[in-house]
Amino acid sequence: MRLLACLLLATSCATTTAGPALDLPPGTEETEGALPAVVPLGDGFFAASFPTMGTEISIVLGAPDATVAARAVQEAQDELRRLDALLSEWRADSPISAVNRAAGGPPVEVPQELFDLVALALEAAERSGGAFDPTWASMRGLWRFGDAMDGTVPPDGAIEKTRRKVDWRQVRLDPEARTIALGERQALGLGGIAKGYAVDSLAAIFRQRALPDFVIRLGGDLYAAGSRNGRPWRAGIQDPRDGDATFAVVEIRDQAFSTSGDYERFFVRDGVRYHHIIDPATGRPATRSRSVTALCPDALTAEVVTKPVFILGPEKGLPYTKAQGCEVVVVDAANVVHISEGLQGRIEWRQPTP
Repeated sequence: MRLLACLLLATSCATTTAGPALDLPPGTEETEGALPAVVPLGDGFFAASFPTMGTEISIVLGAPDATVAARAVQEAQDELRRLDALLSEWRADSPISAVNRAAGGPPVEVPQELFDLVALALEAAERSGGAFDPTWASMRGLWRFGDAMDGTVPPDGAIEKTRRKVDWRQVRLDPEARTIALGERQALGLGGIAKGYAVDSLAAIFRQRALPDFVIRLGGDLYAAGSRNGRPWRAGIQDPRDGDATFAVVEIRDQAFSTSGDYERFFVRDGVRYHHIIDPATGRPATRSRSVTALCPDALTAEVVTKPVFILGPEKGLPYTKAQGCEVVVVDAANVVHISEGLQGRIEWRQPTP
């Protein structure tokens, strides 16, 4: 995933790191014992980063000292390992993989936490008219992006056949038995919601530890809480056609910041850009937007806003955003910038690169 946003700790912005990047000084400092390493930033702030959930997490945390910061990071690591084991459809031993293996068969009993998250995903699918659909994983392998990208456009027949399996309405939940059942050859994928859920879980951990000033960046999701010694956190939105530049900057506090763009994983064939944000209604890459950035009260909500708005486009997407209690910046397919009402006057921006 290419740069989605930059967090500006002072006035500079790193623009070459994948995902929302934290601008950190070089070098690390080991904390005592077996605790994770943290980077002292000065002014009572520390940073840490490590791989998790198939991506990278970066944390900036205000703490009394390095040991307190490292203990909080250790708790965050433990929580992420737990959530990955619970929610990852890439792990054969996870309960969601058990659900996928049983597709078309009897219901599968799952832990309450997974059941509740799938229920939330289905609610988001209903609210978005299916633009957000956790059964998108039924199409996995048809389009190849990321490490498996080979520039191949699937045949129309294969797209239509596979697209018909993507239908959140076929997922059956039984709250009393705590079971999930899928339709024939369906699969659930929580990649569009699990990372936001994880970010919110870490935010709760830090607040429980009385550490109110922090930034969490997990893949394309970012949450900024409090401030840095009274200075607001500032986030930049990447120019969709210039990976080394941002076109907008906004101050954030106690908000999630998430961006989806057609520049993250894509290839161009015969002058057409094919990217990884697939419209469930067509089985093809969505065509109404270049990028969507959402600012929401929490990271899970941001996850179920950015991609649906990208697919719906600004005309339908802005009303949907407002109904979710979020603000949004949309760069549409014609490179026109649309800014929701609540961000008017709060955001500094210029016209993105054509």
